[in-house]
Amino acid sequence: MKTRTKMSLLLAMIPAVLTAQPYGGDATLRGPVGGEPVRGTLSCGAPANPFADCGFEAADLSNWVVADAASPLLPLQVAAGGSSVGYGFFATAPTEGVQTLVHGFDQVSGGADTIVIGQDISISAGSGATLTFDYRGAWDLMSFGATLDRNFEVHIEPSGGGAPMQVDSVLTATAGTIVTDTGALSGAVDVSAFVGQSVRANFVWDVPEGFVGPGFFQLDNVAVVVEENTLAIPTLGPVAIGVLVGLLGLAGLVMVRRLF
Repeated sequence: MKTRTKMSLLLAMIPAVLTAQPYGGDATLRGPVGGEPVRGTLSCGAPANPFADCGFEAADLSNWVVADAASPLLPLQVAAGGSSVGYGFFATAPTEGVQTLVHGFDQVSGGADTIVIGQDISISAGSGATLTFDYRGAWDLMSFGATLDRNFEVHIEPSGGGAPMQVDSVLTATAGTIVTDTGALSGAVDVSAFVGQSVRANFVWDVPEGFVGPGFFQLDNVAVVVEENTLAIPTLGPVAIGVLVGLLGLAGLVMVRRLF
């Protein structure tokens, strides 16, 4: 009886073993597994948006400057809605169009590395400007010994690349945590300091340790919204209005006397 009981337990475990996904450098993106694209509140397709292929609808990333990790868990690529990398993480849900950018948010060999994608853009003149985008993340930084946080940042560099002129932190994946889905999030970075200029806008994921936990990341709907210059119209207080009315009345009285 004991032998049969043990055999029954082993047979019951087989499905779990077969569906478990080992952590390694061979993750592949699985095709759509359900779900519909989710539309963002602001589409990046406006004519004034300086980003080309702002929703990653092209067949490749030729409009973008890409620098992937040396040994990525999942290389930078374009994915359809409903795609999954496994590990219990979320399935993609584009917020603009039917495709989105994805990557593994991980370096599976060696030490620290970064994942970077960006574009040279010209920001129109105006009173202000905001870089907007949609993103979503997942990670397991508890099960495999991670000790350092991973970060998602936006870097504004000179056109053509160079030392960052502005760095904004967007999201931190904290060591010792498991997050299977941050949910759909929207980011906004003030780039008013660069209105009327050409710059490189880079999305940067910092991975300070190799092979200490899988991840998954989605980016979509990238745009720059420029506020147009407006003419400031002064307002008058009660005293000023009274003085103005008095002056107009006096001017009218002078005109009447001259006429008669």
